[in-house]
Amino acid sequence: MNKKKFLIILVISMSLVMTACGSIPKLSADETEMVSEYAASLLLKYDSENHSRLVDTTAFFEKYNAAVKNYQDQEKAYYDAVEREAEQRRREAEAQEKANEAYNNDGTGGATVVNADGAGNKTETFSDMPIAEFLGLSDFTINYAGCEIMDAYPKDPGDVGFSLSALHGNTLLVLFFDVTNNSGSDKELDLSYNAISVTYKVSVNGSKYTRIMDTMLPDSLLGYTESFAGNETKKVSLILEVPAGTLVESLSMTITSDKGTLTKELQ
Repeated sequence: MNKKKFLIILVISMSLVMTACGSIPKLSADETEMVSEYAASLLLKYDSENHSRLVDTTAFFEKYNAAVKNYQDQEKAYYDAVEREAEQRRREAEAQEKANEAYNNDGTGGATVVNADGAGNKTETFSDMPIAEFLGLSDFTINYAGCEIMDAYPKDPGDVGFSLSALHGNTLLVLFFDVTNNSGSDKELDLSYNAISVTYKVSVNGSKYTRIMDTMLPDSLLGYTESFAGNETKKVSLILEVPAGTLVESLSMTITSDKGTLTKELQ
């Protein structure tokens, strides 16, 4: 018999004896409470199984809150960086747009481009040069591979996690290009904004040239950066909005860089 059971039996037995004897004076309320508390303390003292089941969670919640704050800080820093990059691209595109509109044909087959700083640089126009050569890519070719009218692109977001949609009354015209590494070894293709500054414009059915959409899609030719195995081909895209119901009969594209402007008849 353990101590706890023994004490319980002892207390009960004493109660029965005192009741039967009748010679024990009646305890006051305070005295009764004192006896009860003492008995309870004895039971707890000798109860080997008695222990606190409360856990101090202070340290856990401190670590949890620190982890949450760290995640929120990193998330904010990421989106701030994305916003800054998008703003920088917007400013560069606006500056390039103004420069393009300031072209003044001098009658010699070239043009003078007025840069954002007011300086005028002589540039050339090209038509027969391959796209990759114009972009300074010696080991690659970039060839037009067709177009498609879509309500949203990509149709299956997959790993991208999102797709683009046109404004009301418009639809998306997606131009596809095959990029091929013509060497037999691995190559890095870097068309990032830090490596090259270009502007793509497209004319549909002889309409005014429209600048393509600046997207964050990983397969966008604008800002495209990717690793290629030897002789590997990957498909990239350029996107612009056109009025809903447009039927594409002819397409032409201009690519403008510091080198000049290349005009390509796509179809």
